Amino acid sequence: MKVTINDIAKAANVSKSTVSKVMNDDSSISEATKLKVRKLMNELNYIPNSMARHLATQKSETIGLMINTNQSYYYLDPFFHKILGGVEKIICSNNFELNISNIYEPKNTKDFLSKYVSNKRLAGMILPASVLSPNILKELNRLDFPYVVIGQTQDALNISCIDINNTLGGELATKHLFSQGYKNIAFIGGSKNEPISYSRQVGYRNILSKYNSPQLKVCIQSGGCDEEFGYDFTLKLLKSNKQIDALICVNNYVAFGALRAIKELNYSVPNDIGIIAFD
Repeated sequence: MKVTINDIAKAANVSKSTVSKVMNDDSSISEATKLKVRKLMNELNYIPNSMARHLATQKSETIGLMINTNQSYYYLDPFFHKILGGVEKIICSNNFELNISNIYEPKNTKDFLSKYVSNKRLAGMILPASVLSPNILKELNRLDFPYVVIGQTQDALNISCIDINNTLGGELATKHLFSQGYKNIAFIGGSKNEPISYSRQVGYRNILSKYNSPQLKVCIQSGGCDEEFGYDFTLKLLKSNKQIDALICVNNYVAFGALRAIKELNYSVPNDIGIIAFD
C-alpha cells in the first residue's frame, strides 16, 4: 500500500501540516522535528506527490522546454540533444522537473498563456526563437514570467536569450574559403525571416563587401534548411553559374544535399568545389 502524508504524520505524532512544512523546509519547524519526520519518510519510503504539492502551494517546480513538432529534423539534430542534456542536468540538480511541451507556432497568445502560465503549470520556460510571436514575448515580460529564449529574435524586445555569434560565424566561414583560394562563393539555405540563418548570411555579406572587387558577387540561395533543399538548389546553381567554386551551407543537412549534387555533377571536393557548413 502506498504511504501517504497522513501515515507520516501519524507515525511522527505531528499534524499533516507539520509534515508539509518539513518537506518545504519551513523555518518555523525545529531541526529536531525535521530530522524525525525526514527519518520516518526515508524508512517508510514515502514519495511526495508533486501534483498535490503544486495544488497546495500553488507553486510549480516544473520547467517547460518548448519545441516545435512541425520541425521534424529538430529531434534528429545532435545539437537539440545536447541542449536537452544540459537543461536536464541543471534542472534536476536544483530539484525541479523537466516537461517537454510541443508547440507549433502559437498564434493565439491568450490560449498559450492560459495553458502554460496562468494556471501556474510551469515555473519557467525555455523556448526556441523560431516558435515565438512578438505578442507572446510582450505578455511574458508584462507578467514577469521567467523564461529564456534559445537563439535571438529580430524583435527589439527586452528578452533573456542565449545564442552564439552567428554573424561572426558567417564571416569566419567566408574568410576561410577565401584563404583556401576560392573566388566565387555562394551561401545556401535558410531565410531572411529566420534570425539564425539571416545572421549567418549577414556575416557572409560583410566579408564580400570588404574585398571591393567587381568580380565578387553576393549569391544567396534561400528557402530551406533540409537535405533535399541543399541537393535541389546546388544542382540548379552549379548548372546555371559555372563560376561558383565554393559553397557555404547554413547547416549540415543542407551540406549533405549539396554533396550529393556535387557528386552527381562529377565535381570533386575540394579540388573543384569547396564546401563548408555550420553545426
